[in-house]
Amino acid sequence: MPSNTNLPQNLTAPQESLPAHWPSVRLHLRIGWWMLLTFVTLGVVLEAMHGFKIDLYLNVERASTRVLWTLTHAIGAILGLVHIAFAASLFISADGTANTVALASACLKCASILVPAAFLIAGALASERGVALGFVLAIPGILFFLLGLLLTAMGMDFRPRNRT
Repeated sequence: MPSNTNLPQNLTAPQESLPAHWPSVRLHLRIGWWMLLTFVTLGVVLEAMHGFKIDLYLNVERASTRVLWTLTHAIGAILGLVHIAFAASLFISADGTANTVALASACLKCASILVPAAFLIAGALASERGVALGFVLAIPGILFFLLGLLLTAMGMDFRPRNRT
């Protein structure tokens, strides 16, 4: 078995020396990578529907569905990347209180459910009622997203931590 001497100190450190926000780091990494897998797969499915000329997807009357589902794919993938960035930020330079981090985490998780769901529902229903229902979900989701970003930005100490 190779020696661990080439690994950074924080990877071989005992559990006590991990950052206080380590459980949130792990959770948001998991959420982010699963969201990326899910929404990139959705993008591949949408491209396949386009490539195979599936009427459900390409029909002129379904143009709004196509746009809304494409937005679902893009927004979901971007939110997955935001979760990964949030986890990395917590690991590297979080200086906020546990309550601020928990609130930012909760806001990002809510946004990651509400915003993609809003566009998916609006596209699936593809009517005035469906689009209205989608935007009813999108507005609080976007507000949660903005609040999560604000709390994260306020909670970052942009100086490197001393890990010794």
